[in-house]
Amino acid sequence: MVNFLIVGIQRSGTTYIRRCLDSHSMIKCHGEVFQKRYRDPFGYYEYISGSLLRRTGNVLFRGLVVDRYLDYLSSASTEPFVGFKLMRSKVRRIPYRFPMLLGRLKRGDIKVIQIVRRNVLKTHLSRLSTQVSGRYHAKSDVDVTKLMVDTSCLISGLDKIRAENEWWLEFLSGTGSMVVEYENFVADKEAESRRILDFLGISHYEELSSANRKINPDDISELVMNYSEVASMLHDTRYEYCLKD
Repeated sequence: MVNFLIVGIQRSGTTYIRRCLDSHSMIKCHGEVFQKRYRDPFGYYEYISGSLLRRTGNVLFRGLVVDRYLDYLSSASTEPFVGFKLMRSKVRRIPYRFPMLLGRLKRGDIKVIQIVRRNVLKTHLSRLSTQVSGRYHAKSDVDVTKLMVDTSCLISGLDKIRAENEWWLEFLSGTGSMVVEYENFVADKEAESRRILDFLGISHYEELSSANRKINPDDISELVMNYSEVASMLHDTRYEYCLKD
């Protein structure tokens, strides 16, 4: 069976941690298999396109089809621990389109690893950077794309990101999920990796790795052209810590 999910909001480090887990010899961690644009033979929509029966079943008997798909996803892997990533945009439709998956989560049949990026400003800047550069991930060093941040809507943007994280915590309440802070994982990958592996029930430790490279610098002042304006806007607010974190 599918053992776990990685969940989180956009630009919070979910892809990096997913690929790190996928590097473990006992783990197969897929990407966003329920996305229609997911380019992988193991994606859900690739699976249901295989026959007329499955296409019809996706509409009439979706619960049965999804259950069979999750079993297929597990049986297709040689690794004993299988998981995939699920983003909030897809989860919001779960109660209506994939209620059986929600049931598995609530029963604890599938363990959930929630990735949280503590610095919501860096999440916001990362989203802006992808809009400007078109780069979501990189496997080699890239030139920094400097940003001019619109401070008129900065606080509301950070409030929205904070609300997204809180939505996840509420949605997953009662599922026995674990929370992994992206910053902690980067700062002490071995300790956080061991914590995740223990949560999944894997006693065999291996150093986890990913080919992903950072796109944006850690120092926000190197990324934001109007940094002083941003710093002034965040001074004496709940987000002032983001300038130092």
